[in-house]
Amino acid sequence: MPITDITSGLFATISILAALNYRNITGRGQYIDISMLDVNSYLLVNQFMNYIATGINPERLGSAHPSIVPYQVFKAGDDYIAVTVGTEKLWGLFCSALNIENLKNNDRFSTNEKRLENRDELINIINNEFKKYTVDELIKKFNEYGIPCSRVNKISDVIMDKQLNYREMIKDVHFGNKNIKMLNSPV
Repeated sequence: MPITDITSGLFATISILAALNYRNITGRGQYIDISMLDVNSYLLVNQFMNYIATGINPERLGSAHPSIVPYQVFKAGDDYIAVTVGTEKLWGLFCSALNIENLKNNDRFSTNEKRLENRDELINIINNEFKKYTVDELIKKFNEYGIPCSRVNKISDVIMDKQLNYREMIKDVHFGNKNIKMLNSPV
């Protein structure tokens, strides 16, 4: 995915709008300079700031959050689910939803700081627990407890999404002698 290309374009657009606003207020123009390297680095702002503060290079964590555990994608029995347990209250609810109350007050996992220290062990436990459920079962449980979660959709799922289709993000376009589906602009 050309994330740097796309976000550089967005930053360029934001800069142009800011320059136009400045011109409308002051009557003076602005010089805009956008570097894709700068933008790509900025997208790592949390990782950069953690390195600047500690001098420690961040580990590669895949989809996991560098400072909140659990906060990542997991494999359920049938597919993938993203779960964000960003507070101690949510941690307790997460344990209740999965009926793993023994982890809630366990000294190794009772606070986010301790969960960070024991990330590998905890993620292994959660992975084993998630395998017992389908994504739909987990979503139902987590919704009952107010735990942020989402199915990790495939493009084939997203293209059929009712909201995206209602918003006309998936559009039929007449091209030559046939209609083809296109991804519409979000603007």
